[in-house]
Amino acid sequence: MKNQIKVAVAAFAILASGQSLAAVTWTLAGGVDGGATGSVFSGNSWNIGSANISGTSAGGTATLGVTAYANTQGADNSVAANAQGVQLQTRTANINGSGLTSGIQNYGGSGLGIINLDACGTVSGCDANEGANGEHAVDNHQRFEMALLSFGKATNLTSLQIGWNATDNCGTVGASTCSSAMHDSDMSVLAYTGGGNPLTSLSSNLTWTQLLSNGWTLVGNYSDVGSQTDNTTSLLSSASNRSGGVGSNNIFSSYWMVGAYNPLANPGGTGPFSTDTGSGQFVDGMKLLKVVGETQGGGGGGGVPEPGSLALFGFAMAGIVAMRRRPKA
Repeated sequence: MKNQIKVAVAAFAILASGQSLAAVTWTLAGGVDGGATGSVFSGNSWNIGSANISGTSAGGTATLGVTAYANTQGADNSVAANAQGVQLQTRTANINGSGLTSGIQNYGGSGLGIINLDACGTVSGCDANEGANGEHAVDNHQRFEMALLSFGKATNLTSLQIGWNATDNCGTVGASTCSSAMHDSDMSVLAYTGGGNPLTSLSSNLTWTQLLSNGWTLVGNYSDVGSQTDNTTSLLSSASNRSGGVGSNNIFSSYWMVGAYNPLANPGGTGPFSTDTGSGQFVDGMKLLKVVGETQGGGGGGGVPEPGSLALFGFAMAGIVAMRRRPKA
């Protein structure tokens, strides 16, 4: 009897361990060809090709499309951004006659960046220098920019990696010789845990703050991602550089927001972060290179708890109970 229990517990441990070690890596950009093998722009979205998806998980792999969002409508600083709606940054627009298109941008080995719709040169109320001096990255200089990751299946993200980042670009934080307005690489991550399709609420001109009461959950704010090993940060609740939020443990969702630190989506505004998004030393900028996680079978829009390990535990316990009730020979 004792041996049977040991075998059941051991089998459960192996299965549970196998689930926790499963991981899929989505390479958003990079490589010799700029990560373009099988990856294409389709409308507003940068769709990741299967050649850039590696690894396995319990639910196999999921497709991934990346689109850009930012608050727009003409305010010239982030203080007024709380009254601005979050808008899809369409790739069909020509920015102020410059030839730049807005939306998600592929910068090869450096990763994905964003150029927002308010980019301009001299017009009052625009996002000055957008598209230049590092501001083709995902940044929070004058506008808060975030990338929406749309997976084909409910997915739990556990870590992310950035390519180019403002910390590396400027050297010492706050260096007066930095040619870019960005000197930092703090990030914010959100996941959609509500019901229905989050694209409906995003298209309703909600502000960043209002997203938190419309199905979106703050996973966390992560400081100095560019100074972490390999520019990679864990999204789990145990991440040493996380402040605020709940961590990504057991959050499975088809929709995630990843971007420069966004104080409007950070209740309380505490931690090693600053709301200085003008021209000071705490302006954040980075390009997104990879995300890592695991998927569940089937679709699903909102966040759901991970059932796999609980089911395995239930099967193991049921087996033990059955063996205990078996009459002795």
